[in-house]
Amino acid sequence: MLFYNLMVWVKNMVKNKKNSYNKFKYKERNRERIKREESREEAKETIGWCKECNLPILGSRCEICNNIPSEIKLSPPGDVRFASRKGKRLLAELFSREFGVSSFLDGKIVLFNKIPGQDRTDEIIIDGNVIGVLFFDLEEMDYRLDLREGGIPYLVDAKRRIVECNERIASQGHIKGRGIKKKDIVLFGDGIKRNDDVIIKFGTWLGFGRARYSTSDFSEISEISDEEIVLRVRGICGIDDKRIDEIKRRKMKKRTIHECVRANIGYLKGIEEKAVNEIKDAFVKNANKDKNKKQFTVSFSGGKDSLVACEIAKRAIGDSGDKKELHLVYIDTGLEFPETKKFVEDYANKEGLCLKVARANDAFEKNLYKFGIPSKDLRWCCKVCKLAPVSELFAKEYPNGCISIDGKRKRESFVRAKIGKFENNPFVPNQISYYPIREWRAIEVWLYITYRGLDYNPLYDEDYERIGCYMCPAELGSEFENVKNTHPELYRKWMDILLDFAKKASVSEGYVTHGFWRWRRQPPKMRELADRLSIDISKTLSSAKQERGKFIEINNLGRYCEASNNWLIEGKFECEGLAFERVVEFLKTVGYVRYSEDLGVAIVDMNGIRAKIFANGDISVTSERKLARKELEEIAKAILKGEMCTLCGICVNACVKNAIKIAQDKGEIQIDEGKCSRCGKCDEGCVVLKYHSNLAKIEI
Repeated sequence: MLFYNLMVWVKNMVKNKKNSYNKFKYKERNRERIKREESREEAKETIGWCKECNLPILGSRCEICNNIPSEIKLSPPGDVRFASRKGKRLLAELFSREFGVSSFLDGKIVLFNKIPGQDRTDEIIIDGNVIGVLFFDLEEMDYRLDLREGGIPYLVDAKRRIVECNERIASQGHIKGRGIKKKDIVLFGDGIKRNDDVIIKFGTWLGFGRARYSTSDFSEISEISDEEIVLRVRGICGIDDKRIDEIKRRKMKKRTIHECVRANIGYLKGIEEKAVNEIKDAFVKNANKDKNKKQFTVSFSGGKDSLVACEIAKRAIGDSGDKKELHLVYIDTGLEFPETKKFVEDYANKEGLCLKVARANDAFEKNLYKFGIPSKDLRWCCKVCKLAPVSELFAKEYPNGCISIDGKRKRESFVRAKIGKFENNPFVPNQISYYPIREWRAIEVWLYITYRGLDYNPLYDEDYERIGCYMCPAELGSEFENVKNTHPELYRKWMDILLDFAKKASVSEGYVTHGFWRWRRQPPKMRELADRLSIDISKTLSSAKQERGKFIEINNLGRYCEASNNWLIEGKFECEGLAFERVVEFLKTVGYVRYSEDLGVAIVDMNGIRAKIFANGDISVTSERKLARKELEEIAKAILKGEMCTLCGICVNACVKNAIKIAQDKGEIQIDEGKCSRCGKCDEGCVVLKYHSNLAKIEI
């Protein structure tokens, strides 16, 4: 009996502890949920709008009328910007084409807010209302509109895509989300296609919805039942005389970006002062150093952000020293727009600033058929055409290092969202980058450019959101289509290369024209698009050599050898066309190497492991341990570097021991084994190792 009672007591204790634990976990989960909700609440992006002046407001008050602005909620990341002149023309053409009216855009401040989507996707904001979404359809390769409730009042005078319904529908209660039956349709307008947005009129109410049938289907298919739902209401608003008068009043309030500057002048001065003080502090601290004084530079791409960063730096240094102490550093990748190169040169001459150009020359062409078409997940071109030449320039021009003023902003991308006030460049030794406008949005950048009367790159007027290489795989499909219109010769040049690769890889032309070349591994949105277009994406735009893939295989299981009391591990690698001497050189970064050219074998000693690498592709490793994965991976990567080294020189500048150099007479990497400490710094910036999973099949 005593034993039974003891067991019951233990069971109850366990049960109580379990209940207590479950309650604790519930509270923890609840706290985490509340924390997530609070963080989401804090992450909500907004912008102010003065209804009286009809202008966007960035501060707490409109500085023209002193009114407190109303708040507009923006979809994240909230990097709202002004529509370019060409962007406004595009909007006008779309509204005219789809609804037969666009006059409400005349003379208005139009904002675009970039939001997630398949390609370019922007919320459209006018008069403080989100009226719709502009997006680029990769299936049709054309721009489309997606209406929002805020856009309904502007389409009172719409002439196309009109559907009139019985007035009694408006008196039947909740309308939004309701399906409209065929029997309730009075007029189904011309030019409507399936899944088009349509304007719905019922009495004094106006709405918009999504058509489930085209005009021809509606009028010709007699099988459509009167009870069949032919469209669904997505949004409505009442249109009375008061609302119409308000719309007309707002139409009369035509505004310019200069008036927007007036309404935000104090705010702009405030953010300028904060950014200037950050740079001024860094400049003064650097100037007080007797030794190792660093050169101040601006990373100048010719884009809007680097333009503003340069203006901030000029004002900071102008108060504390001579602006001639400021150098502009521009990277000519060999793939730049001609307008960008001209703008950079003209700007430097006009401002009297020293311009240093890091030139990639023909590095892209030299490596194109080695690495293949660059993609979002294999951007080898950035390492070869940007990082390599700028590392070489800094090593030559700024041996004591430099402080670079950079225009990166947090809202540009998820990668940049975590940048701080400054950071040390992990790939360029002794370079410190400052980000004075990291918290700014695009609208603040453009208002500041207008406020200071700065000349900017003319490509922005052609509706380019970003300025970079004309064929960058990170650009949107809409941007590459824009290249087709503004620079047809550059577009044709790159398309010819893409189509040549497509032919060699037996890939369809549609794979190229619809933008699938921008990925090696297609994301879900592109896989769905491929299914709709019936395009085979199982292959990529790779050369024949890459399609096969370089092959390195090492059997890490090994077998025990009693004679030597060691484990024997064997493997092989692809050696066709391989200069084995280059592999031997890179093996020096792994361990101590002895090489016999006559026997065609390199012996590497490292961490209790002896590896024999043969010129015929065989690998033999003796190890004190059964598993030696880390060491085997290092051997495999050294072989791959020897195979694919581009001689970019990043490792030369990264080596703190000066153990690596490029022999100009031989055009080969040389490593001083006596100086090399095998710290791995040379691997951190190596383009081959960064993308090795896309370049070779390494099995260990």
